[in-house]
Amino acid sequence: MTEPISAMTAMAAPTTAMAAPTTAMAAPTTAMLVPTTAMAEEASQALEAEPESAPPVAKSRWSKRVMTALSIVMPAFGAVWLATHHDELGAAFEACRRAEGKWLLVAALAACATYVAAAASMKGSVAHKLPFGQLVAVQIAGILPNTLAPAGMGVAAVQMRYLLRRGLSMAEAVASTAVNATAGAIPHGIMLVVLLLAGAVPLPRLALGPMHRYLLIALPVAVAVVVCVPRLRQLARTLARRLVEQRGLLVGAGSTRRAALLWGGSIAIPMLHAATLCAVAAALHAPLGPGKIMVVYLVASALAAVIPSPGGFGGLDAALTALLTTAGAPTTTAIAAVLGYRLLTNWLPLAPSAAVCGVLIRARVL
Repeated sequence: MTEPISAMTAMAAPTTAMAAPTTAMAAPTTAMLVPTTAMAEEASQALEAEPESAPPVAKSRWSKRVMTALSIVMPAFGAVWLATHHDELGAAFEACRRAEGKWLLVAALAACATYVAAAASMKGSVAHKLPFGQLVAVQIAGILPNTLAPAGMGVAAVQMRYLLRRGLSMAEAVASTAVNATAGAIPHGIMLVVLLLAGAVPLPRLALGPMHRYLLIALPVAVAVVVCVPRLRQLARTLARRLVEQRGLLVGAGSTRRAALLWGGSIAIPMLHAATLCAVAAALHAPLGPGKIMVVYLVASALAAVIPSPGGFGGLDAALTALLTTAGAPTTTAIAAVLGYRLLTNWLPLAPSAAVCGVLIRARVL
């Protein structure tokens, strides 16, 4: 997550193909994918590099190979599953066709609101003044490359490209992206813990008070998972280092307004995604309450982030379907809910994303 010079050259090079109307939809994809790898790798090196005084951290080749294999296996698994489950898919599409229109409209509005929340979070992570309308357009433009790149690298590359176009240095752009990612991860985990403590999902009862028994179960399990999984252990170290290094930007660099935008947007993003899934499930008359569905979304999105498949294809879909079924939804309803959620948040916005991306590139905003 290529050298800095080549990354800057890829971002600054003019895209002459954008002038031809017949290639307006194809050119954004090429233009955004060319710098994605370079910028993502450079950003990863900048964010994960240890201080000079610290000893180098040996990375496990086995762990890298496993993650690479999973990033290939999960999309392949999803494609095979889709190709071999015609009956379930047919029933799911039929359930979507009978869904209540008013709830689908609510889901669509919640999905659209996620771009506004993401723009607010991005605005709060930068000390410079940026046009809010452009930030919303950047979030929409990031949908297309984000579908083709794993683990959110696509939208991160688009955001960095935009910040560099606005005159920020590479260090400032990387710091802003890191702050945005950190501020997004913290509310995600806090909301999951709060929902579990509130009893959104029943946990085994122990001879203790409700708060104590939940903490007794959750804390050791969480610590054991973080300690035993190398990727999570490295992620925890990186997160702790970012909190220390970027504490100034995390509190809005002295601006209450920026802090409110950063944390307000970061909290709203997972809530709006969960609300989209809740509305789709309500349209399908799924026998699940909002609390359970929010826990399902938070757990599934966390699992999908560990397995870097392009656009979450395979990983997120399988996790959402399995968790919804485990929570009590019929299999057909769970598949239909995942299809509706992915249509609204990922597949239907692809064409508008390509169009917005082309407009921004021609206007040299990206």
